[in-house]
Amino acid sequence: MENALKLIRKKHKLTQEKFADRIGTTRDYLTKLESSKRGTYTLRGWIKRACEEFGESLDEYLAEEELHIPSEDVAASMDYDSSSVEMSKPPFQNAIAQITGHIGAGSTGEVVVLHAGEMQSIEPVAGWWHIPPAALRTFGGVSAESIAAWPNNGDSMEPTILRTDIVFINTGENTLKPDGIWAVDYGQGRTLKRIRAVKRGKNVRWILSSDNDRYPPEEFSPDEVTIFGRYFFRCTVY
Repeated sequence: MENALKLIRKKHKLTQEKFADRIGTTRDYLTKLESSKRGTYTLRGWIKRACEEFGESLDEYLAEEELHIPSEDVAASMDYDSSSVEMSKPPFQNAIAQITGHIGAGSTGEVVVLHAGEMQSIEPVAGWWHIPPAALRTFGGVSAESIAAWPNNGDSMEPTILRTDIVFINTGENTLKPDGIWAVDYGQGRTLKRIRAVKRGKNVRWILSSDNDRYPPEEFSPDEVTIFGRYFFRCTVY
């Protein structure tokens, strides 16, 4: 099924080159966006930009991407069976949700709403972690409410982060700083990368790099990358 960005372009009968120019990107990057996974953070941002440019209903197209949350009734706002899905409440104080998959994964269990800057997404929950407040204070006083855990899937950050690790992300930290590893989405789903800002003439570009030398760095405009949190520790599963 075509994603919403491609639907908007086809509705206005524009080539990729002309559509990309209207929304402020390149044809090559638009091709990547149009083939990206439905429901990614970055895709949502470009849908919003396209709707503003072409006078389209943002709610209509976000609903198409299964990202729009019109009310507190989570089951009604998603394509979930309301008999099998409920909003999950933390089972104990300072509980941290471990996420099972990405938005739109079709979970039939409990879900939580995660906030990352101005964005939010519904995420299926696999279970809960408890990290003592004293331990969280060693990370600069990170609040448990802003933390989510994901199973890592891939080797691009090895040896720093292993393929089987559970990674903990502070979704309350979305402003780029010169150090650290960031949870990002640049049109192909969420991943972990280091980010370095460089000047190219009058423009700033972001270089996204892995710790595994098998993966070459990639360069993007800042508005092509969504930061949805900062990695701050991991739990290794053997």
